[in-house]
Amino acid sequence: MFLTTTRVKRRSLAAIAAMMLLPATFGNACGGSSGGREGRQSGTAQPEGEYSYATSGFEQLRAAVASRHAYPRTSTVTVSPEGCGFAERWEPRPERSAEWRFCVEGARWRLAVLLDYHEFFGQPVLQRFVCRGPFVPRPPTVPVGYRWTDRCQGAGSRVTVRYRAVREQTQDVEGRPVKTVLVRARADLRGRIEGVNRLDSWLSRENGLLVRRRVRSDTSIDSPFGKVEDRERYRLALRSLAAG
Repeated sequence: MFLTTTRVKRRSLAAIAAMMLLPATFGNACGGSSGGREGRQSGTAQPEGEYSYATSGFEQLRAAVASRHAYPRTSTVTVSPEGCGFAERWEPRPERSAEWRFCVEGARWRLAVLLDYHEFFGQPVLQRFVCRGPFVPRPPTVPVGYRWTDRCQGAGSRVTVRYRAVREQTQDVEGRPVKTVLVRARADLRGRIEGVNRLDSWLSRENGLLVRRRVRSDTSIDSPFGKVEDRERYRLALRSLAAG
């Protein structure tokens, strides 16, 4: 049970964050896989650059006290070369960012690393998950109904991510129709971090560019002071097909 004085709360929360903190440095995300730059330069890969998204949502942490971050109306996703493929980095606030790193082989890809950064009560927390899964067709060619699974480890937890290409849909971006495929993912976390993340991504059939995203996440983290609950909800919608 948490003590209730302000001083004890602050110390408790700092200890929770320190326990969760992971090193921010890491090696090559993609192991020994090859074919990265060739895949990045092919017509199946989204163009590099910074993309703007209409944004809504929040993240809320409940521990000894609650803290909530509302996301701004606009945020960015940056696509850049990384290791054996590329990275997509979403950063809605200085206190929150997420990065997905992929290996690419021609028209196939696989998730290599997930990085989740959070800052609550002035304490930075970087959670790093290394993933192992098969190379699968990228969004331009993945067939509707296709399923695959990634298994990731990190932050004292195991994560199983199951995907399905649900259907094709046409989205409107700046008054232009954009053909997309909806990829639905469910991540089940077990270990020190437990819970479920649900993520729907509408990806361009032309080059895999993220057009829309909807995320619903409910997790809890073990600490010496009990469970720390994290709840996140957000939506992204591409504002322009041109990178900044």
